[in-house]
Amino acid sequence: MSNGNGLGRPPFAHSLLKQELLESWNQPSCAGVSPDNPRPPLERTPHPTPTPTDELLVSQAARGGVPAPFATLVERYAAQVVSVVERSTGDHHLARDLCQEIWMKVHAGLPHFQVGRRFRPWLFAIAMNHVRDHRRKEGRRAPTADIDDLPSGPPILKHDPLREHQERDAIDVAMGRVPELYRAAIQLVDVLGLDYEEAGEALRCSVGTVKSRVHRGRRAFQEAYLGRLPERTRTQKQL
Repeated sequence: MSNGNGLGRPPFAHSLLKQELLESWNQPSCAGVSPDNPRPPLERTPHPTPTPTDELLVSQAARGGVPAPFATLVERYAAQVVSVVERSTGDHHLARDLCQEIWMKVHAGLPHFQVGRRFRPWLFAIAMNHVRDHRRKEGRRAPTADIDDLPSGPPILKHDPLREHQERDAIDVAMGRVPELYRAAIQLVDVLGLDYEEAGEALRCSVGTVKSRVHRGRRAFQEAYLGRLPERTRTQKQL
């Protein structure tokens, strides 16, 4: 009910409310705030800037003038490109040189990048084609080590750097024994994490063909890798 002053609460209620407000100024959360120095407005936390997509960066880089978009793409994928090239060549120093040439090709191809295409498959297609062209030009096969030369000792134990290093060597050599057609497929799908559709774009083949190559590549890798391990280690790997 109105008390005649246009407010819907009795006069004593206003006195209580004023008292509560005065007391609230003395709370720790209101330090430095008073009726004469009211609480400043709350600062709004700015929304985080969304991460630009690969395709947006490609579009920006293709226009030229600002190097940042292309530098972001390089930073985003440099480690993966080095990984696939090094596994394909078996030579760390050669892989570094080839990666520089690959990124130069990528940069030169940006103006011709097709709208609607995904960048990642396109990038790895360039990388793998460049490695393949280098092999043909140099007449090399990689890796050049022979799995028969690797030590076969006892099963690999946890926290054994020497044995872990030997296992990585065995993996690289076994990968080198997988036919190139299948090796490219399992590198894209199993090593780099592309889905079958992306791998198909990179390899210029259908999803069904990618699945077939991945299946055969995994089988070839398993035979090459497990074939030279001691019986006890081989059994553990298959579990």
